[in-house]
Amino acid sequence: MYKLKRTNSNNLDFQKLVVELDIDLAIRDGEEHAFFAQYNKISAINYVVVLYDNEKDVGCGSQTGQPDQRTGRHIRGAHPR
Repeated sequence: MYKLKRTNSNNLDFQKLVVELDIDLAIRDGEEHAFFAQYNKISAINYVVVLYDNEKDVGCGSQTGQPDQRTGRHIRGAHPR
C-alpha cells in the first residue's frame, strides 16, 4: 500500500533517497556532474513529500519557495522497479 508523508528536508528518508539519486546522477552526468550538482542542494526545504510502498521509502519530491509564488518543483529520487 502506498502512503505519502508530508515533511521537510530534515527527514532522514528524504535525505537517504537524495544521496541515492546523487550517486546515480554522478554516473549519468559524467564529467558534467560537478556543474549540475551545485543546483541540487536540499538544505532548508519546507515542502517535501516521501512516498512509501509497504513502509519502504521508494520516492520523494520537493517544492522550493512558497506555494503561492513561482517555485521550483523537483522529483528528487525514485527507486527503479
